Parts: sequence; C-alpha cells; structure tokens
Amino acid sequence: MYIVYNKRKKWWKEYSYPFLVESYWDGKKSRRRTITKLSWVPDDLINSMKLLLQKKDDITSISDISVEKSIDYGECMVILEIMKKLKIDKTLKSTYKENYNLALLIILWKIVTRWSKLKIVNWIKQNEVIANKLEIDIWNITEKDLYSVMFDLNSLQEKIEKKWYLNNKSKLTTVYLYDITSFYFEWTQNELSAYWYDRDKKKWKKIITTWLITDENGFPLKIKVFKWNTLDHKTVKEQIEELKREFWVEKIIFVWDRWMKIKYNLENMDEIDKESVSYISWLTTEEIKKLDKDGIIQLTMEDKQLIEFENKDKRVIVCRNPKIAEDKRTKRESMKKKFEDELINIQSKYEKIKDRCESNKERIKKWEWSKKLKTKFTDKEIDNWKYKIRKYKEKYKMQKIYDITITKEEFKVWYNLLEYQKLWRYDGIYVLETTVEKDTLTKEEVRKTYKKLQKVEHAFQDMKTWNLNLRPIFHRKEETTRAHVLLWMFSYAIINYMETKIYPWLTTEKKKDKLSFDDIIRELKNIKYCLLSFKNKTYTKDKITRLTNIQKKILDLLWISQDLFI
Repeated sequence: MYIVYNKRKKWWKEYSYPFLVESYWDGKKSRRRTITKLSWVPDDLINSMKLLLQKKDDITSISDISVEKSIDYGECMVILEIMKKLKIDKTLKSTYKENYNLALLIILWKIVTRWSKLKIVNWIKQNEVIANKLEIDIWNITEKDLYSVMFDLNSLQEKIEKKWYLNNKSKLTTVYLYDITSFYFEWTQNELSAYWYDRDKKKWKKIITTWLITDENGFPLKIKVFKWNTLDHKTVKEQIEELKREFWVEKIIFVWDRWMKIKYNLENMDEIDKESVSYISWLTTEEIKKLDKDGIIQLTMEDKQLIEFENKDKRVIVCRNPKIAEDKRTKRESMKKKFEDELINIQSKYEKIKDRCESNKERIKKWEWSKKLKTKFTDKEIDNWKYKIRKYKEKYKMQKIYDITITKEEFKVWYNLLEYQKLWRYDGIYVLETTVEKDTLTKEEVRKTYKKLQKVEHAFQDMKTWNLNLRPIFHRKEETTRAHVLLWMFSYAIINYMETKIYPWLTTEKKKDKLSFDDIIRELKNIKYCLLSFKNKTYTKDKITRLTNIQKKILDLLWISQDLFI
C-alpha cells in the first residue's frame, strides 16, 4: 500500500486529493486500486502514514519515547550570549587566561540561583550542555577551584577594571555617577566587617562599605569594598586619582547624593586637580535655608521654572516641582489634622477632670466631705499628658507649629501661623549646586544629569533584591569578599542590559497579557533542553522545546539569534 495524490485543476487553481491505494497482479500485468479517500485526514497524520508504509525505523509509538533529562537552558544561554555582547568573556580571558571560564560560571550562577560554591559545582555537573559551552571539565572541578579563582581575581582587579573600561570605552563620557552603600553579613568573622551604621537598618549585623561608579547611563565601571568605618566623603579623592590613573580620564564630572559631604574634600584639592574635576550635587534643606537667609537665592518662582544664581565660583540652580509641592502640602495638612484630633482628645480629658475637681470642691464646701473626692490634678497626670503631647509633636512634625503649656491651673495652646506658612516656602523646591561651566552644561542639562543618579541607586536596588541578592554575604576572607563584589558588578551589567532592552517594551507596547520583568525571566527559564530516548534507549536524541511567540519576542529584543534554540 502507498499514498498517491490525484490532481484536479479548477479555473486557475489546482487541487490535490490524497488516496490510499494498493497494487495487485491480475495475471497479466500490475494494476492499482483505491482503498479509501484521505482528504479528511490531517496533513501531519498523512506524513506519518507515509513513513509507516515505507517501514522507516524512526517510526515508533508514543509509549516508546521517554524524557531522560530536562535542564533550564534558555536563561543560561541568554546570559552567556549577553556576556559576549558586553565583552565580559573577552575582558576576563585577556586578563585571567587560566580559569576565566570558572569566573564566567560564578557570574552566571550569581544571576541564575545564587547559592554556595559547592552548589555551583553540583549544579554544573548536572548540566553538561552548559559546561560544554563554558569548556569546563565537570569530572575534575571542585569548590576549591572556585575559591582559588576568587583569590586570583582580587589580585587582578585593577587590571580587570582597566580592560573593562577599554572594551566599553565607546559608551563612556566625562559624567560619572557615584554612590555608596553598605552590606551586612550573617557570619561574624569577616576580615573587613564590623558593627557599624547599616543603611539597611539591620541591627546586630556586621557590615562593609561598598561604592560604585557608573557612566551617565548607569553602566557599571568600577566597584570597590572599603572597611566598615570608612566615611563617604573620605573615599572621593582616592577614587578620582584611580580614575585618572587607570582610565586615563582627563576631565571628570561627579554626580552624587546630597548626604555625601564630598565637596568639602574637593575644595581642599590642589588647583590643578580642581580644574579637571567638577561636580553636581543636591543641597540639603539646611544649606538651602542658609542660602535663602543670606539672599544668595530667591525661591519665588513660577511652576516648572529653573532659576540660576551665582555663589562665588559655583552655580546654584533652583528647581521647583509643582506636583511634589502639592503632595507635601496635602500630607502636611493631613498630619496637622491628625495632631489636632489627638490634641482635642487630650484637652477634653483635661477639661473633664478639671470640671470634676471644681464640682468636688463645691461639694466639700457643703459638708459633703469624703476622702475619695478629687480636688486637683496629680503630678503624674500632668507629666503623662506632657509626654503624650511631645510624642505626638514628633510623630506629626509639629514641634514649631504648636506651643502647648499644661499646668494644674490651665491647658494653653498657642498656634504659630507664621511658622506654619514658612514651611510652604520650601515645598517642591530643590537646589542643585555645580562647578560645571555654563558652556559645558546648561541649567536644564545640569538638572537632567543629576536625575540620572537614580540609575546607580537602581543598581544598588538590584544588588540587594531578588535580581542578584548580594546580601547577606557569607565570605570570611578579605580577598574572596572583594572578588565576590567585583563579580557582582559584571552580573549587574548583564541585568542592566536586559532591563534596558526589555523595560521599554513592557511599559509602552499594548499587550493582552501584562508582563513584568520577573515573567520575562520565567519565560526564558521555560526554554528547556531535553534528552529523549527511543525504544528503551536503543538510541537517544537531544531536543530544545519549541519557542513561544513571547519567547521569540524576548530574544529579538535582546538581539539574540533564535538559531541557538533550534
């Protein structure tokens, strides 16, 4: 038996109809007869019937097919391809030739699962496909090899960062975003850590201080770990010298947060260094009030208007955000109302007890005497009300607005309207200070450049949340701690690349299914590498799951060829 197609032409179109036929011998010659018409049978089933009739060995039943192994393939392959695009593999290979592939494995692991070094070894031994891509000998690798790599990377950090800069030089400008944070430890024996102020509000945890420098687009360039008690502003001069020495940067524009007292260090620099280093910073409220009191700046301005003033050799740019101003006033009014409600409640209790005491005095005068009658406030009651008033003032920030006196004779409330109106003066106002010349950046460009600081803050957010989860740190040695943070920088560069490509699509394109970045990562994890066996392991075949439309779109957004998943 076999399948033939009868063709029939109708008008300008040709149709073909499948038939199942068989050959027979009528005694004189070979003839063919039709068994049944197959036009109702799907095409894929007809193709299977063809192979079956031809007695191909590939044909087997579903029960003969089994999945021997399935691993997460999509996310790992995407990360390895992004490493090539960002030249991370090239950077490490040129500076650390021996075991650079193990360093790539640690970077990959920091993004995929983030567990101990022993877990890395066990994981890669079960994923031969990924190990072959990284050219790792899974039979001889141990966790000691990974720790050895981290010791080597620490000694090569300056060389690695210099090569990293050269490979990404086309992305760089003279603007550098600078921020600093702290990380806590679960162990108490790290050589760099100690009990100190933790920005994450983790009590009784040892910490280290870490700073990060990125370009104006948030792309990480340099990272370093300091001892626990290193102050923010004392790290700047050293970092400027390193940027000049390692990256051959002639002119630097530093952008930092308002709480970092860096400018005081820059003012004490040599005149030659001052000419090559400029900064943009956000002034604190106390500094703004001082400039306002001295008459250097004026805060009366229209909505969304920028006003620039000169303060010696610095430019001071006053900005106003009407939306923030309105939000602050609404919040302040709400807090004021809540405070007044608490105040009325306390005052009503005071008046109620006071009226009772006066009534008891009248009863005593009429010879209705009793020891249980109360005729005056106790010191404990007065102190208790004073304590509550003080706490409510602090809670609702009304220390300067209300002056309240509580004695045994009176409950006096004085409302300072002028002081309350003064608070409105600074609503929505923020002031930028810069030493950048007008020819380099206009006042609009200065504000726009400062707002880019949120990108380096976003890097720390990724570092501390599920994307990389750098904390808590479990290392003990100083060398492995520094290498741990260095490799994190490369991991963040990969996450930053993915977010830059994917987030515009997530936020702008209209889709039926609203996806998040987490959903995108899960979609990549769902691309599996499967090892199939046929007919009781007579022979095996590897197969990658078929890509969905969303997975294809993600690969296109990341500029990764779909041929890797065929």
